[in-house]
Amino acid sequence: MSRLRTAALVVAVLLIALNLRPAVVAVSPLLAQIRVDLGIGGAVAGLITTLPVLCFGLLAPFAGRLARRIGLETALLAALLVLTAGVLVRLVPTLATLLAGSVLAGIAIAIGNTLMPVVVKRDFRHRTGVMTGAYSTMISGGGALAAAVTVPLEHATGLGWRPTLALWAVLVAAGVALWVPWVVRARRRAAAAPPGTPTAPVRGLWRSALAWQVTLVMGLQSLQFYALTAWAPTIFVDEGRSATEAGLLLSLAGVCSLVTSAITPVLAARSRTQHHLLAALIAVWVVGLLGLLFAPGALAPLWMVLIGLGQGIGISLGLTLITLRSPDAAHTSELSGMAQGIGYVLAAAGPLALGAIHDATGSWTAPIITLLVLLVPLAAAGIGAARDRHVAGRPPRPDSNGTMLTPDVRTAPLTPGGTPDPASSNGTMLTPDVTTAPFTHECGPDPERIPDDGSTRTGVRRTLRGVVRTAGGTPIPGATVTLVDDDGHQLGIAHADEAGGYELAVPPTPCLLVCAAPEHVPDARRAAPGRVDVVLAPRPAPVVGT
Repeated sequence: MSRLRTAALVVAVLLIALNLRPAVVAVSPLLAQIRVDLGIGGAVAGLITTLPVLCFGLLAPFAGRLARRIGLETALLAALLVLTAGVLVRLVPTLATLLAGSVLAGIAIAIGNTLMPVVVKRDFRHRTGVMTGAYSTMISGGGALAAAVTVPLEHATGLGWRPTLALWAVLVAAGVALWVPWVVRARRRAAAAPPGTPTAPVRGLWRSALAWQVTLVMGLQSLQFYALTAWAPTIFVDEGRSATEAGLLLSLAGVCSLVTSAITPVLAARSRTQHHLLAALIAVWVVGLLGLLFAPGALAPLWMVLIGLGQGIGISLGLTLITLRSPDAAHTSELSGMAQGIGYVLAAAGPLALGAIHDATGSWTAPIITLLVLLVPLAAAGIGAARDRHVAGRPPRPDSNGTMLTPDVRTAPLTPGGTPDPASSNGTMLTPDVTTAPFTHECGPDPERIPDDGSTRTGVRRTLRGVVRTAGGTPIPGATVTLVDDDGHQLGIAHADEAGGYELAVPPTPCLLVCAAPEHVPDARRAAPGRVDVVLAPRPAPVVGT
């Protein structure tokens, strides 16, 4: 992929990310008006902001299935179209349509939330930290933008709160316009590609303690974010500030979150563990919440700065852990669905519970104390999730040919001798000249050595990465890079991305790296951790006899 095309993809991805919060966050600064206009109480008002988050959780596990069925690009386009409908339906002046719009927005954002880490893992394999930081910054930036400009926009246009909320459809339309070319391109490539074996699903992930720890981190940090996003403006209004001032304070937190959203994934990707980031998250939130509890007046901007810094760390750390704890794109998709599915269901309880506690007690003391207490399980889960491990699903089973069906694999049939089947679609030559111990998914260890929590204690990650290209330096996207054992069984497989890049986990025992691509001569060599750029020569043209 050319630099211009890569830049266009980055812009399109970031614009999608920018649309993943305004439809929800824009409601919060207007919540006081909405309550008066519709005559609803705190619990019902909390439901308006809770429904989207609940949808994030309930529908996230299905996003991966949707992407497998209709394609990743098409699934994201469908999400943007549903988001547009959810924003516009709020124009109809009833409570039912306001709630319906919240549900549609939640459905769309659930798909986007779950699939964005998959896009990063697939298309930006060697820039995971940078791209995760960029798109999580856009997520936070979208929320900050909505919190800052929604009330001033209403006052400037004189449209009222319903049309003001509907104006956010313009931003979604821009995202649709930039994403449609990538959908068309993906469909053309899919039509031209030879048929392959469907990807084997990842199984057993829900029995992994590490997966649950990542899920709790994602859920509990999201609960803090959505609870404060929903009610912080109301807290400040109850303290005597105007709705505009309250919205600006919420926006201040969002702006500060941009800083930590950008740098947290980069710092996380450079470290074997992420405990230092977890400690920073807990520290700033404790101080910020205690400040809101005891001095919510003149020092409110300081507390919102600290809370915003924590929100940036929280969302970007939660998303980065999903990619860091996954060995491949298939596991990323499943872990993303699990973490965001259960996590956002948990987070959805935040706004609703805080509204109910406030209605029951008549003050904001008990709700803020509740948020402080919930930092304890967040810290406990984070300690486990921040360790340098990979989640491990159920070990793959061999098919009738003896080929190990690993996640994200399109296998080539093998003959008993380990040579390639002449009917193989990719011509991969699996040569059995190495000795290795049994492995599970993605070159994972023997099941007898897998810890009880389902993770793999690998210490320093042993990875092999590089670029597949021609002798002239042209990348070969889609090239198959395979690790094989002495019987020709696949221990791990990757497909080169648009830039020709690949990455594989390397087992602790010797194995062979085989690289193949249509119309090119396969290449085989010993596999070892580090960087290996593979140059494939073009396949000679057949000689036509006379």
